[in-house]
Amino acid sequence: MLAFFVKWAPYGGPPPAEVFPEFGISAACLLTRIEEIAFTSQGADVPDADAVLLHRVRRVLRTQMSLFDARTSNVGARGVRSTPVVGER
Repeated sequence: MLAFFVKWAPYGGPPPAEVFPEFGISAACLLTRIEEIAFTSQGADVPDADAVLLHRVRRVLRTQMSLFDARTSNVGARGVRSTPVVGER
């Protein structure tokens, strides 16, 4: 889950249409779980590779949170936008 999140970070976060098939949860739920994992896990409790991944996730959350919030704010439970994007029908 963390690797998926970091992989999509340069693109404004994972698209909701990718999140639901991958994890069976909405993009907003994914973001909540990522935050819970990132800020409740202690570096000493995890292997070095996971600690590096946690550090990356925390950095992304601190620097790009507004992008992820905007992307997930109008997404329903199955990763489908509840309001259309401008220009869409």
